Amino acid sequence: MKKKVDYTKEFKVQDCELVLKDGGKVKTVVEKMCISNVMLYDKAR
Repeated sequence: MKKKVDYTKEFKVQDCELVLKDGGKVKTVVEKMCISNVMLYDKAR
């Protein structure tokens, strides 16, 4: 069973800012941050 990772608010904001700066290209951001796109969408909520 995988351990749940709690990300800091700063990490979440940074990821969302990267998407906005990159013109909304989630794929590019998740590759840079080494996370899945599902994780990014979950963190944006």
